[in-house]
Amino acid sequence: AIVDADAARRFCENIDCPTNWRDADGENCCIHHANIHSCPLGHMTESICGPWIPDDGKIFTHTLSTAGKMTQSNWTSKVVLVHSGLTSLIAHIRVGRMQVALEAKSTVEPAVVCGDGVCEEAELCSTCSADCGECPMTPTTKLSIGLPLSLLCLCFVLTAVWLRYQKQKLLWDESWIIDFSKIKQDQEARMTMGSLMSAPVGNSDSNTSCVTALSCYNGQPGSRKTPFTCTGI
Repeated sequence: AIVDADAARRFCENIDCPTNWRDADGENCCIHHANIHSCPLGHMTESICGPWIPDDGKIFTHTLSTAGKMTQSNWTSKVVLVHSGLTSLIAHIRVGRMQVALEAKSTVEPAVVCGDGVCEEAELCSTCSADCGECPMTPTTKLSIGLPLSLLCLCFVLTAVWLRYQKQKLLWDESWIIDFSKIKQDQEARMTMGSLMSAPVGNSDSNTSCVTALSCYNGQPGSRKTPFTCTGI
């Protein structure tokens, strides 16, 4: 039994509470009840936080209870807030036969839903392209795409200019032309065979090559004459 302050301190600091919070009470646990109540102020009826189940069917009520020693410094509880607007959060604590309530207010923003066609402030193109559209290319991405294309175009232009230069150089370059004065004449062959075109030109309708005559023709007088050359050997 707790008869003085020292006994109460030893009880709250040293006695472990039951593992299941449902088994905890004022006789076996110092803080045998601790939870959080949520109350959207827009749903309050006079001074009462309620109804617990409003017309939209979304429940706002208290969280699961926890129990522990007085020396426990961190108490964690999951609170789900479904109604937007100003909400009152009330921590309800029971120590022995005493009850304590601590209140704090918080503003609940509407839930952000990706795909509803509205780009909310909390949505970004990188997290919700369905609402905010595709993200524009960054300068680094533009540079990585534009630089190779620019180099490719530059190489194409330089290649075209080089080919045109080579073509013009071929037309201007006369080094491949052999000067006639530098050609060595074969005098011995000319003295042996003579001129290959030594016979005068005659007229004939025939394609026959004359060997000994200076000129010949075959056909009716007055017919069309074609010039030919008799070759002599």
